[in-house]
This record gives sequence, structure tokens and C-alpha cells, in this order.
Amino acid sequence: MTKLAFEQIDDVRAAHPYLFVYQLRDDQTFQVGRGHPFLQIDVGRDEQLSFNFYCTPDHVSLSVEDWEKILETGKKFLAETLESGEDW
Repeated sequence: MTKLAFEQIDDVRAAHPYLFVYQLRDDQTFQVGRGHPFLQIDVGRDEQLSFNFYCTPDHVSLSVEDWEKILETGKKFLAETLESGEDW
């Protein structure tokens, strides 16, 4: 399994916060606002998760376990966002 980091972004221009996902080397420590996310997870108007991929300078390779972790985190984020009761 790869080392993944999730960062919640609170953007005043977005209806809801969203998540950035970073892939880190084993010896790397996550630092907020530094690095290049390869994925953005957000909640759409249809109240479903949306996965937006970014080009990064590094090769991204994910295992099944990595995808399961991303999906599990995304589902939890979706539930928290919808429970917050904020309107569009």
C-alpha cells in the first residue's frame, strides 16, 4: 500500500470543502500546502462524489488497497458534507 495523505480544502469559491489526495514516498512527511495532489475529491450538486485527476510531475501508481482507502475516505467525506446541511 502506498503512503497517501488527504488534505481538506476550504475554498470560499466552492459550495463545499473538497479533498486533495497526495501520494508520498516512504521517507516523506506531508506538509500542508506543499506538494502536488494527484486527485481532488468533491461533492457534486447531485450529492455524489466526483474524482478529478491532476497531472503531476511524479508517476502515480496505486494498488487495490490504495483505491479502497481513497473510496473509504471519500464516502466518509461525502457523509460528513451532506450531514453539515449546507445548501448550494
